[in-house]
Amino acid sequence: MEINSKKKNLQRAFNRAAKTYDNASYLQKEICERLLDRADMINIQPDYILDLGAGTGYGAFSLLKKYQNSSIVALDFSESMLDSLAIQNNQKSLLLLNADFEKIPVQSSSIDLVFSSSSLQWALSREACFHEIKRVLSPQGIFLFTTYGPDTLKELRECWGTIDDHEHVNAFTDMHHIGDELLEHSFQDPVVDKEILTVKYETVLDLQKDLKGIGSSNALENKTHSLTSPNRMHSMYKEYEKLREKDGKLPATFEVIYGHAWQGSIPIDLYK
Repeated sequence: MEINSKKKNLQRAFNRAAKTYDNASYLQKEICERLLDRADMINIQPDYILDLGAGTGYGAFSLLKKYQNSSIVALDFSESMLDSLAIQNNQKSLLLLNADFEKIPVQSSSIDLVFSSSSLQWALSREACFHEIKRVLSPQGIFLFTTYGPDTLKELRECWGTIDDHEHVNAFTDMHHIGDELLEHSFQDPVVDKEILTVKYETVLDLQKDLKGIGSSNALENKTHSLTSPNRMHSMYKEYEKLREKDGKLPATFEVIYGHAWQGSIPIDLYK
């Protein structure tokens, strides 16, 4: 699998985070549970499920419990993440696949449910990713996902913005654009909404440790040591301290986007 330098940076970041991901990903687990709750409202009994961006397997194992007669393919770009998943896996119905979101090595029209939680933001080409998801879905298959909107980590972004004009925080896409892109790829009946979740931290360093622990590094190709020099980091910390709330904690905002869309013809008994 030939990959460009930016993808290699992302891959390295997630490989490094494989050992810390389970402990640092409490927010991602909560978001995954909320997405699973939404799946309960949709009348589907999928034979084949693709967990796109499976990580260490929290979503995949939850899907196995929910859909006990299904076969699941857990796909991730990070070999180390899948190695961690493999240690826990004793299910014949759960297959592991190390691959790129933008070129899914799965037969066309073979997947009844594509499930992706907190992963789509890492696709460098969402157009290619949506094309592949549409291709692998069966005629009445459904795409169910979460990702992050532009207000995610807005405090961190704004604090860095007072220090320099470099990009220190990943950019995220507005939910309306995602909805438009689903329509452009001929998905049927797309539904997209969002909610704001706020995580409270004792220090900015605690936030940074969590982000590093889940592999959420910037991974910019032009990243240099000068961007995160001690003086600049200290200045950012001082700016973030101005946001400390009455409860003594520092807020970190996450704009969570939820969505689902159908490959083609929509079942008559669509929702429970």
